Amino acid sequence: MNCCNLLRPAPKDIFEYHQRLIEADALRKREFPVFKSAKTDVSGNNIIISWLETIEAAAGLFEDERDWADLNGEEISILLGLKHAGKEWGLLGNMAVAGKAVQAFRQLPDVRKFIRDQLGFVLRAKNVGNVAANVIGSISALPGFSTGVATRLIALARPEFGVSVNNGSAPALAGLMGWRQNPIALANPKNYSMLLDWVFEQPWHKSPEPEEEDAHRVWDMRAALIDVFVYEPP
Repeated sequence: MNCCNLLRPAPKDIFEYHQRLIEADALRKREFPVFKSAKTDVSGNNIIISWLETIEAAAGLFEDERDWADLNGEEISILLGLKHAGKEWGLLGNMAVAGKAVQAFRQLPDVRKFIRDQLGFVLRAKNVGNVAANVIGSISALPGFSTGVATRLIALARPEFGVSVNNGSAPALAGLMGWRQNPIALANPKNYSMLLDWVFEQPWHKSPEPEEEDAHRVWDMRAALIDVFVYEPP
């Protein structure tokens, strides 16, 4: 189930947003955990890595000194939402369906370097919406790479601003923002910045940085965590 009704009306601040995430976790954790990774009813013998722990695991991969030419199998799985060594990293978008892209990312260091260089623009951006739109265009122009791959990587790189858009999240995102065109088109470069503008105007997103530890953890990744509410297995 998606939990988009938990965002209606919009939470008034980050503390209320955190509370709605707790409510979503209570509804979803038997399948898709929000906070704590676990084996679930849909994971068999694997552990599904939670939304928050996926984002936190990816954070170190975007540090300046991290060379993507040397990524190992687990790190590639974290970035692309794949299964690896009994762990499933697919929350925020499982890119296993993008087989050609996965193969290129695994086998071609030059492709990884190009993508990391593009994401560097997002990491340094002040106006994330416009820059992210351009980066989506550059990454999705690579053979086999979709806008879904690009937006997942943007959400991992800047989770306070980026949103993952794919077949599992786009319909509910479109419903929340009143988008009446093809939902997956929200990931297109010309529309993605508009999606982010809508997110940035939400009161929970504009909420000041909190001091309380649990709320701050959520605040640091508040845009990416909208996926908790909108994701529905396609």
